[in-house]
Amino acid sequence: MSHQCRFHRSRAPRFLSCDLRIALGRSIKRVVGCFGSGSDPCGWERAPEWWGTQGGGWGRQEGKVVFEEVSRVGNGIVQVTSHPCEEESREDGKRNGANKLEWRVLRFNKTTRQSVAKVAVTWDPTQKRTVENCQVQCLAFEYLKTMAALAITTMSAREKKEGWIKALFVGLGGGSLPLYLQHQWNDLCQCHIVELDETVLHAASTGMGLSPYLFKTGNFKVVVEDGAKFIQTGAGEKSEAPFDLIVIDAFDGADMIPQPFRTLDTDCLKQMKSILHPSHGTVLLNMHGGKITSAFEWEMQKLLGAKYPGFDWKDSLGRQILEISQAYISALQPRSAFTVSCSKQDNIILVLSNTAALSKVKMAHLARDISIESDIEFRLDNRVQRHFWDLKEDRR
Repeated sequence: MSHQCRFHRSRAPRFLSCDLRIALGRSIKRVVGCFGSGSDPCGWERAPEWWGTQGGGWGRQEGKVVFEEVSRVGNGIVQVTSHPCEEESREDGKRNGANKLEWRVLRFNKTTRQSVAKVAVTWDPTQKRTVENCQVQCLAFEYLKTMAALAITTMSAREKKEGWIKALFVGLGGGSLPLYLQHQWNDLCQCHIVELDETVLHAASTGMGLSPYLFKTGNFKVVVEDGAKFIQTGAGEKSEAPFDLIVIDAFDGADMIPQPFRTLDTDCLKQMKSILHPSHGTVLLNMHGGKITSAFEWEMQKLLGAKYPGFDWKDSLGRQILEISQAYISALQPRSAFTVSCSKQDNIILVLSNTAALSKVKMAHLARDISIESDIEFRLDNRVQRHFWDLKEDRR
């Protein structure tokens, strides 16, 4: 039996005929679909609630520590803080602090934010304890929304859209992105997550509301292992490969991409090609981009006819992005390769795909179609083409 990977859809009033409901729904979505549903439960306007004041942050308060352990692999102090979800907290009137929504923030060394989740905290009278569940429809970080938009859009470009999507995630964080994608793909996604730091897994399961999902199905697997070695050995001796999607979102305690994932000096990148699906396998790599370009600067760049990739390719971070991008292109030999920038945050996402001709126009068109057909709360089209830089055409 084949499975079709579909998105959740809105339903028109039942008193209309089936054809009319579909036509009406699509017409409405064409008007407003490109702008998201307008009900993003994790919009950036909520960021002051969870950003925190640590390290001079502009959040409202530093939150309450709910988890803290020292990493055994050099990531320093791994900490989770809870912060009130101001507009959505609700008391059940029976037990103080029960049945409420909270923000949870995973940090390294009490400052660097690694992950943010919205968590439902409820009282279980049978177990006589609180139960915490990550809200899978929520992505707080803007860069994660961009990565989700890119993953959803590139996977929609597959020639054969039936069947499961097999995704490998290098770096767990709080588990927000794999949970979100699995939710959007109606659980027809096999998520294989490799996390180097067992302390991070402990923090995510006990402080970020991930625990209920770890053993719910066999389609959400987390292993504690060096991601580079996992890939170098053929992803578990090829038992899990080939992957439709590989997402690399890994940083160490110094907030740097681990060496095996940013250079050709190791076998990691060379071996990655062998575990990618040959016709549509796609890699997403999260990188730091440096200074965020203002809207005015970007408009001036366009008026001058310049192709601005969303970062300054002349400074040290920009040169590093160029070097990493070229290393991946050399190792993977993708049919499509480009970068996009992220709104509000300085991240740059590198996209390398075996799907041919993923141009800016095609990505925007695919993203708009998905917005029409789905209930995704945030815009896709603007994210997949923001500062779109085609690395196959323009090599600096």
